[in-house]
Amino acid sequence: MKKITSKGCISVLPEVTVKKRNRSKRVQLMISNKRVDWGYKQSVLSAQSRINLQMEKNDQKVLLVTSTLPQEGKSIFSVNLALAEIQNGKKTVLIDGDLRNPSVGRIFGFDGKAKGLSDFFDGRVGAEEIIVNSGNLSVISAGTRNVKCPKNFHFGLSASKTLNAFFFVFRPIATSVVRSTKPKVSTSTR
Repeated sequence: MKKITSKGCISVLPEVTVKKRNRSKRVQLMISNKRVDWGYKQSVLSAQSRINLQMEKNDQKVLLVTSTLPQEGKSIFSVNLALAEIQNGKKTVLIDGDLRNPSVGRIFGFDGKAKGLSDFFDGRVGAEEIIVNSGNLSVISAGTRNVKCPKNFHFGLSASKTLNAFFFVFRPIATSVVRSTKPKVSTSTR
């Protein structure tokens, strides 16, 4: 990993099964859940601490969480990092940047109901209108509709300017921004 990213392994998260007493409720693997294994919680807190050290050293506020494949736990890890940040008293913005298959909103129970990024990029709402606040945590869902994009879709220059303006809104109100995105598959020509 160090050869590819110039960074070593930050943390290892154990495979966890949630202790279920009531099978009728769906239990989320979040560090705020009392039924989640203590070792998992400590692994997330350790990862958050090490990530914070690196980000503070480089004077960075925005963390992009991604992976190479779907269903690897990007969204739940992003949520847990954001929860760890607010446990440390930081004002945190959690953004569901996976417009094709949003799941952060689903975890918090407002999937497809709350206006979010897709609505912002369509120009239907302003940046301030898509923020759902709860104490020190602000959540921005993917929006009210899934975006159907080609596989190699990327935001053009105008969208990247819009995205930069979007992030500029959060600089004064957040000490940390955690952004979950769609999987990134890299290929090698070797």
